[in-house]
Amino acid sequence: AVKKAPGSFVWKGTGSSGAVASLTAETNGRIRVMSYDGGGNEDGPLVGLKKGMLHNFLNDDGVHGTFVDHPIADIMMSSKSEDSNNTSGFACLKIKKPGHLSSLIWEEIDPSQHSVKVSIATLNFRDVMRALGQLKEKDLSLGLEFSGYDTEKKQRIFGVAKNSLSTHCSPVYSYPIPSTLTDVEAATLPVVYLTSYYALFHKANLTKGQSVLIHGGTGGVGMAAIRLAQSHGLIVYTTCSSPKRQ
Repeated sequence: AVKKAPGSFVWKGTGSSGAVASLTAETNGRIRVMSYDGGGNEDGPLVGLKKGMLHNFLNDDGVHGTFVDHPIADIMMSSKSEDSNNTSGFACLKIKKPGHLSSLIWEEIDPSQHSVKVSIATLNFRDVMRALGQLKEKDLSLGLEFSGYDTEKKQRIFGVAKNSLSTHCSPVYSYPIPSTLTDVEAATLPVVYLTSYYALFHKANLTKGQSVLIHGGTGGVGMAAIRLAQSHGLIVYTTCSSPKRQ
């Protein structure tokens, strides 16, 4: 719904968060936008305008999301202040206020508490959505896939770990990197291959000689699924968009 007032408008609804980012970026801040929840606030529904907030976002459940009670400039100063305290060189990327990328900071960690020194960490779409405050999750860890060096086993490994966007991490799952793969190549494999293997052989229970239709065959999961299906003797049918097919 949109309520109009002289020289301004207030917008609440699905997609408002993305619209805020676009409007703010495309007008260089000339347009001030906020999403609001009109109930139960003693300052009234326009509290965001009164406090000079760039964007106030609150889901209908009243819990998840970010109700930012400070101007964006204050958040940026706070982030810089916290970040400046990390002088050890060992850090993990954290999002303090989901929905505000300016609140991303490097938080100091103790490398002795982690078995792996990270060489490469990937950025997945889940991490982007989490940082933008678009996922209803309590877990705010950033980073999932990695490649690096296991300081205990003295070998190169790749796998899955929480908070892998870090100098060091503790794997949930890991495997030695074959000599034929670089660290960069290895870091791109875990999620797409684990997803494909789980879907094909644990959920679908496919066996040699059976057929499978794989949509989005040119994407990461699609290519991994095709490779796994072929290696297990499955008959593969796949689709992809016309531009990629050409």
